[in-house]
Amino acid sequence: MAKEPALAEAARLLSQAASSLINQSSQPSTSGDKQQAGESEGCLLFATYNQANASTSRSVPLNGNIPQRRASTNHHAKALKRRKSVKEISIKFFCLASTTQRDVPNNDEKQQLLVAGLGEKKVTLQADSTSSDVVAALKETYPKLTDGGGYEFMYAKASSRQLSVIDEGENGYTIEFLKQFVGQGRVYIRPIHCDLDLKAMVKAKDQGEIIEEICNHCMNIFPLNKLREHLYLCPENNT
Repeated sequence: MAKEPALAEAARLLSQAASSLINQSSQPSTSGDKQQAGESEGCLLFATYNQANASTSRSVPLNGNIPQRRASTNHHAKALKRRKSVKEISIKFFCLASTTQRDVPNNDEKQQLLVAGLGEKKVTLQADSTSSDVVAALKETYPKLTDGGGYEFMYAKASSRQLSVIDEGENGYTIEFLKQFVGQGRVYIRPIHCDLDLKAMVKAKDQGEIIEEICNHCMNIFPLNKLREHLYLCPENNT
């Protein structure tokens, strides 16, 4: 191994230094120069040994390959982690149809609102979303809301069906502010200028499955929820 030659060389140098010191001690000393020279030689000897020993103590893999330095950062992984770490907030919104609604809707009203595409729906946004982000999300969730001429946010106090207006927060109606205000409750949305249409929402075929059925009298196809209405008007059924 590389360590053995270094040790042998150090032993040889130690032996030479010892012999030199013995020879010097047998002669009368007239000054401290010789003693100082011996000490310097000994220091140089041990410095040489320590340097040789240190050079052989470096760790080298058994396979002889020096490992490559790993990259300290992985930009893609860090970016992915940042995206995953963004907090999201979910709120239950409830869109009303009447501009004069003052109380929480009853069950019949809730069903009517649901069919009209209003009522309760959950909206999820990032915690740092602005009030403009909230407005855009609500317009997408409730398309009919754009016909109301503006709206206001309301809430129901605990053990009460009466609705009260939510005052605007310091940074507007952000998703974080609304969540802190209602907690696990609902944020009610009431139109200001116009009542919203309560007609049933008609979905496009690419937005959801529409169940259809054939009229046994005229053999035409109709949406299932319109079939009974058609039967009263079907000319083949009334002949």
